[in-house]
Amino acid sequence: MTTFTGVRVGIANGMSALFVPGNKPALFDKAAASGAHAVIADLEDAVAPAERSAARTAVKAAVLAGQPLAVRINAPGAPDHALDLALLAEMRAAGSVPVAVVLAKTEEAADVADVIRASGAGTQVIALIETARGIVNAPYIAQADGLARIAFGALDYALDIDAEGDTALLFARSTLVVASRAAGLPAPLDSPTANFRDLEAVQSEAAEARRLGFGGKLCIHPAQVRPVHTVFQPTESEITRARRVVAAAEAADGGVVQVDGEMVDTPVVDAARRILQRAAP
Repeated sequence: MTTFTGVRVGIANGMSALFVPGNKPALFDKAAASGAHAVIADLEDAVAPAERSAARTAVKAAVLAGQPLAVRINAPGAPDHALDLALLAEMRAAGSVPVAVVLAKTEEAADVADVIRASGAGTQVIALIETARGIVNAPYIAQADGLARIAFGALDYALDIDAEGDTALLFARSTLVVASRAAGLPAPLDSPTANFRDLEAVQSEAAEARRLGFGGKLCIHPAQVRPVHTVFQPTESEITRARRVVAAAEAADGGVVQVDGEMVDTPVVDAARRILQRAAP
């Protein structure tokens, strides 16, 4: 019996999701052992078009064998999109589906519905938003039935709007954070850092994403996982103080209390509870 290693919280609530090329099944279990909260077998950009048929075969075999993979499928309108949807339907008919489906270049709420029709009700769909049209429609996409989370693809978005630099991405990032919150979704996942060798850049970009309200980050190399977790996982001191704040508030039964000389009211208590929720994985 094949044993799949690694700790996975899941892409819907985790802080990290690691891409691995779908045509390299030998890397699936290695990616899971990285500590990433989810592993995404990629059928899109990480795989050359000529290799995508082999990638679909490998992903199907892994999912049917019990490997808890998320799968990124090609964008609506792309030549391989219909084939990817057919793959989801085949896996569903065989009795096993990916833990989540990441839809590249999501631009409409209807795109999410198409994925769910193929893979079945209850499928977790992650809308990867990478275009101006996707950003404009983000509030509607976030409300789509069956959507589990939103993620951001900064490189394709910058190309789409013909822009350079982080400033041009602020509007898009904030739009996705607000749309996710308004729809009651988990905070979105930020785009991967392109230079996977520069771990300081990974941590710096993750910290900026956290300040903007993101809940995690996509990764393209196992080495990126630890810096991402360092940023998004609360520190022990933060967790300890959050526990004290929540305990003091519960003891006060709704009244205002002081902790370490700071007045603790409802927003402070709610922030403490969120820290404890983030610490749970």
